[in-house]
Amino acid sequence: GGNQNWSVAQSSDGLMYFGNNVGLLRFDGTSITLFKLPTVNVVRSVYIDRNDRIYVGSFREFGYFEKDKFGVLNYISLSNQLKNFKLENDEIWRIIEFNGKILFQSFKSIFIFDGKNISGKLFDETFLYLHPFDNQVYVHTLQKGFCRFDITSQQFTTVSNVPFKSSVISVVPF
Repeated sequence: GGNQNWSVAQSSDGLMYFGNNVGLLRFDGTSITLFKLPTVNVVRSVYIDRNDRIYVGSFREFGYFEKDKFGVLNYISLSNQLKNFKLENDEIWRIIEFNGKILFQSFKSIFIFDGKNISGKLFDETFLYLHPFDNQVYVHTLQKGFCRFDITSQQFTTVSNVPFKSSVISVVPF
């Protein structure tokens, strides 16, 4: 692999997957296998759902790897299926699952995949990382501070009475 890993996820069978400068790396405890995307090298984000579908995000490219009937991982691009959206400088830094949907996030756009269709929206706000927590999605925007993101209305609502001013880069249960 390349000299930098950007993200990591583990499948239900214990295999480790790394978003790396040269593609998606799989480590089985003994050896590393490289899986490349069709148009770019670097994989910035990796998310594995409960069915072991491996979602990946890169520069102007995102989709998923899925095993065929022979156990071979094949890549399906979702960014190629976008309608009425032109990817500009979108780099997918975070992938989350929320209410049965997969959200791919750059710093200005969010793409929502419902299992069949993909849609995207470019926002006026600049935001950091999406965080699913307690049946909500939270994100820190540069313009509005710490916010809830409603995936239905695709709106940011500022969380009031937040006791901090710095940017939120992680949300964990306490």
